[in-house]
Amino acid sequence: MMHGGYYDILTWLLKWQAGYLRQVGWRGGTVRVTPAQAERRNQYVSATLSPANSGLPTSVTVDQSRTFDSVAATYQLKRGANLATAALRNDNISGYGSQTTGSLAYGYFFTEEFRFNVNYGTGFRAPSFNDLYYPGYGNVNLQPETNRNMEVGLHYETRNYGIHLVGYDNKIDNLIVPLMCSNQSSGYCPTNYAKTEISGISLGMNTIIDKVTLQGSYDLMNAVDLETGNQLPGRAKNVFNFGADYKTGPVNVGTNVTLTSTRWGNAANTQEMSGFALMNLYASYAFNNNWSVFARWNNIFNSSYQLAYGYNTPGSNVFAGVRYALQ
Repeated sequence: MMHGGYYDILTWLLKWQAGYLRQVGWRGGTVRVTPAQAERRNQYVSATLSPANSGLPTSVTVDQSRTFDSVAATYQLKRGANLATAALRNDNISGYGSQTTGSLAYGYFFTEEFRFNVNYGTGFRAPSFNDLYYPGYGNVNLQPETNRNMEVGLHYETRNYGIHLVGYDNKIDNLIVPLMCSNQSSGYCPTNYAKTEISGISLGMNTIIDKVTLQGSYDLMNAVDLETGNQLPGRAKNVFNFGADYKTGPVNVGTNVTLTSTRWGNAANTQEMSGFALMNLYASYAFNNNWSVFARWNNIFNSSYQLAYGYNTPGSNVFAGVRYALQ
């Protein structure tokens, strides 16, 4: 039950999958994998929206359903140091018709540890029922997203450490982004960007030193509205992440740190959200395979920051509990 309205979504899924594997030899041989799958997904939404949650002068009742009929297949070929994969998918979606997407990928192993890869793919995303109808937020005029993406990477991995360098370029039509709006009670509604491009470079490293695992990454991203030249809101150009994890016997402790540069809070790039530094700590103790206790201290320095313009995030906070896991 929502304030001023009722909202409910039901989804059911039927899925079938089959595969074929052929292997010839071991070193320098050929491996082919051709799994295929088909699925049907039905979605239903029922909502009664008050004027406060719909932006309309009277209450509105929504009863909608849609069906996703999907088929997909992949083909993988490995020959010597070469690895290639091709994938094809077709989705027949109520209201959007038949949509075919696919991807091609190629990798080459210079050594067992050092490899190169290049990928190209296309995609389609229909607006979710939440995007369309969620009380105080939805936008029934949304168009579906389509995208074309390219990625190139170099990877070096051993038993104890790894280095990954990836460059990417994504061109997206009708990208769905939550933006500030005055006709919804939440103050935000999903909006289409006609043409956008998101490109960048990501560098990641990880290593294991005795019982300590260290991970770090740096992302340099340029997310642009191609029609105006403005930066897309909510996306920082520079993001750094670091994590350290220590595990010995039943004890596990660690920390993660995030540093980001400034971001824009609106499409016009007139509302700036400051960069921030965020540090969290966590610990757990396992009594046996089933029972453990855990604690997490988030934002230990009580940093003030926003992920959406006008909405502050929680300050320093601590969570603790007991966990039981079925085996």
